[in-house]
Amino acid sequence: MKGKSIKIAYEIQQPDAFQEFEELLSAKLEKVSRINKCCKKFMKHIIMLYMYVRGRYNFMNMERYGSYSEKSYRNHFLEKFDFRSFNKIVVEDHCLKHLIIAFDPSYIPKRRKETDNCGYFNNGTVGKAVKELVIDVLAAIDVDIHIGFALEVIQTLSPKELKEQRKTLTDHYAQLIIDRKEPLQKLPKYLVVDGYFTKHDFVLPILEKNKFRDHQQIKIGC
Repeated sequence: MKGKSIKIAYEIQQPDAFQEFEELLSAKLEKVSRINKCCKKFMKHIIMLYMYVRGRYNFMNMERYGSYSEKSYRNHFLEKFDFRSFNKIVVEDHCLKHLIIAFDPSYIPKRRKETDNCGYFNNGTVGKAVKELVIDVLAAIDVDIHIGFALEVIQTLSPKELKEQRKTLTDHYAQLIIDRKEPLQKLPKYLVVDGYFTKHDFVLPILEKNKFRDHQQIKIGC
């Protein structure tokens, strides 16, 4: 009952900023093709819910603050959503002309054995291999207003799975960029990465198969 009262208070006393964001969100979702009305309604709900839910972001707490049952939240999260197209629409509508594409892995501490793709990865921050998850982030950065917009987040395969596929971690990273050649065509032609990627196994396959035609279009920063 306490959770329901909080939700009702939110709906009644919703600030103008929230209303404007909700209208903007609805407009962007309408532009995403190949998703039905049910999916658009849920994505609008879940994004707004994340802005005012308290405590843990789990299905039980979502049921407390939201308008769906715990089972409904679980079922919806099993469905796919084209975040890349949605984020691309936001970037195209709100960014200026001077954009670059950035790619960088991020580490998430995780030690449970049941977690998919959890493994020992070399973490440069702590200077050793740590058991964790790695997510690979593609972002569009507006260099005029100094803001980055995430385009897509991809989970890195575990070292065990990479070994089974006879791939190195660098091969995996390069393939991520190559596989996204078509969606990246309308975005800037400059890819920015850090010093870890100063490797032939990463740079050369991308130059051969993607739109980045020369080394001047792949910027390496240390």
